[in-house]
Amino acid sequence: NYKLDGDKFDKYGTINLLSTLIDVNGKKSGKITVYGQDINMDFSYLFSVSSASISKNEEKSGDIDIYADNLSLLNGSIISSSNEQHSAVSAGNINLNIKSNILISGSEEGYYGSDIHYADSGVSSSTQGFSSGNAGTINIVSSNLELNKGFINSQAYLLSKGNAGNINIKADNIKITEGGYINTATTGEGDGGNINIDVTNKIYISDSYSLNEPVRKSSITSDTFLSGNGGSIDIKTSELELINGFIHADAVWGSTGNAGNVKIFADKLILKDAGTILAYTEGSGDAGSVILDVWDLFQLSGKNKIGYSSGVLTDTVGSISGNGGDIDINVNGKLIIQDNGFISVSSASKNGIAGKISINADKLEVKDGKIFSLSFYTSGGNISINAKDMKIFNDSEVSATVFGGEGGGGDVTINSD
Repeated sequence: NYKLDGDKFDKYGTINLLSTLIDVNGKKSGKITVYGQDINMDFSYLFSVSSASISKNEEKSGDIDIYADNLSLLNGSIISSSNEQHSAVSAGNINLNIKSNILISGSEEGYYGSDIHYADSGVSSSTQGFSSGNAGTINIVSSNLELNKGFINSQAYLLSKGNAGNINIKADNIKITEGGYINTATTGEGDGGNINIDVTNKIYISDSYSLNEPVRKSSITSDTFLSGNGGSIDIKTSELELINGFIHADAVWGSTGNAGNVKIFADKLILKDAGTILAYTEGSGDAGSVILDVWDLFQLSGKNKIGYSSGVLTDTVGSISGNGGDIDINVNGKLIIQDNGFISVSSASKNGIAGKISINADKLEVKDGKIFSLSFYTSGGNISINAKDMKIFNDSEVSATVFGGEGGGGDVTINSD
């Protein structure tokens, strides 16, 4: 694990980079190391790029190491390690060793499209097209990490054979707003990287919505677009609050790799106003599973301004799609599903079957909420609910349904001790 080394950053001065490029490149690029009390990057870049087409013993380029009390990336600033197309050398790792605060904030412009939530300030590691080398690992240690129109991304680009790198974050608090995101993705033969987040206090993910802007949702995501498998998302925190943002692992249309799993371990988990946790497949690979272990309180409630509800779901979509993933929820305290919140597994695929729902809670309260399994062409998934104290009332629903095709709607089993 990458850890703070106890260095006293106040002995260093402030470093201000304005419209600055620091670039090391070559067949196997060198190392970038920066020490400072406060490091401020404004429309500036730290790049490490390797280009060797032949590699011995799985060579790797030099790392980017930054040690500071505070680090800010503003207005298009980027820290990046990568290789070039056809390179056999792996990109170097990026290690951010920040004692207090990291702020990654993009400008008002610089985002594109409605499907890819893009922000223009960030930290990125990648392996390029036709490359056999891997992307580097991104390791971040900080007290507070804030992404406001900012990103942390590791990617294996189109037709690459190398893997995307893992993203490892250890912090006291993480705040992701206004389209900020953490993402690993593969559009090649190599696998996507895993996202591992360990937060002592709170993760806060929130997004506003405006009809005048492209869709850009704050998120933590893992994607596979081709034959490589998607990475898994593993989050450990005392509290996670997700408001009109999402955490998802997916296999998109045309992909053959499997999507990764989503695992969250928290004392308190709050999904509000279309906060969503999702695993799905549109390709021939299977969707991942969603595993949620909550010690105290898990609450799902509310819609956003355009009518989407808060939920936990797995799905399989498309004519040749793989199977949907399971949802496994364990709550030592209270699970509340209200104000149109839902938990669901579904299949709109002609081949893939819906996953299963398993809920174990000390107390369960469903008020104007839903727990359901839905399938259009194949068998529906089973639903198993175990709770010592259970209340299901108002316009609530627990159901398993098949609209057509072969197979039954799945079994619904409810136990209350």
